[in-house]
Amino acid sequence: MESSEEIRHYLHAHPEISGKETETAEYLIKYLSRCSPSNIYRDDRSNGFIVRFSGRRKGPSCLFRTELDAIPVTEKSNVPYRSLKCGVGHLCGHDGHMAILCEVAARIASKGISSGNMYLMFQPAEETGKGAERMAEFAKEKKINCDYCFALHNMPGYPTGSIIIYEGTYAFASAGIEISFTGRPSHAATPEFAETPTDNIFSIIKDLEKRNKPDCFSTIISVNIGEENYGITPGNGKLCLTARAATDKNLKDYINHIINISKENAGSLKIATAIKDFFPATVNDKKANDKVIEAAKETGGKVIIAPEPQKASDDFAFMRSDNECSFFDIGCGEDHAPLHSENFDFDDSLIKTGADIICSVYQRCQQDL
Repeated sequence: MESSEEIRHYLHAHPEISGKETETAEYLIKYLSRCSPSNIYRDDRSNGFIVRFSGRRKGPSCLFRTELDAIPVTEKSNVPYRSLKCGVGHLCGHDGHMAILCEVAARIASKGISSGNMYLMFQPAEETGKGAERMAEFAKEKKINCDYCFALHNMPGYPTGSIIIYEGTYAFASAGIEISFTGRPSHAATPEFAETPTDNIFSIIKDLEKRNKPDCFSTIISVNIGEENYGITPGNGKLCLTARAATDKNLKDYINHIINISKENAGSLKIATAIKDFFPATVNDKKANDKVIEAAKETGGKVIIAPEPQKASDDFAFMRSDNECSFFDIGCGEDHAPLHSENFDFDDSLIKTGADIICSVYQRCQQDL
């Protein structure tokens, strides 16, 4: 069988963007089928799938998630296994995450597991935020109920092989907010006869700038007022922004505030609002975090408590139900190229680190028996 490094290099050379991971899934399923799993559940509505390994005795069920997709960025590294597809690259390390779970599967094929159920989830469309919610639904359809759910990500800026733990929130909740204004245009020479959204939109932006805090803030995405016609005072406009907060409640309150001030400043303008791309906060549980910390200490990894959550959202939040969750990071070097950069390449040494942690975490969960 191929080594996990060879698997990683193949995946790196053959990246596929979100929702198009067909060949990636086929390649992995072919490999994983040789690891003697109890089941492979394939989702007929996406490229995602779940692999189950069953122990000889009853015990807790644990799910470990990885991502299938690459990003639409051209790779500029000189590694011999660099992307063969112009404009697409595994520049976030998902190739490495997949290789970690393949390494775990290979170890189970060799030694088996004594108890419980280990589920390895290969999720599509993580980069677009459309994959995890579907995979959570798919797991329910297949009656897959897990006591624990885990995910990991490689993280530049931390010592290689270190384990970064997030207490409470791992990733902020977020939502896109679209506010449309409909008024009445006029000749540019007589703006007093127009019902224009210009002042209203900039009043909202100023209010939000004053309210921005590290744990709750907004980013203006686009402002559209009228069109390029120098003889018309515009009557319509649209403000699009992203709101982020460390908790779901704070995000909900912030969205309500944005909608309220939009209406308060509307005057005679008609207002329409829409919420798009909503992500709940990804929140870690202490019990699951403790399993990762204990596993890191057992395998010799340095444990680092993250000073703050990730402000970007992650769709792993949709995996949360009646289970214990932990999303942790593995450091890939203080000077490593940033995620999504043209020269990013996953560190192969982290495959063993990740597999060691996962196998140890699984054994520690079985101690709940």
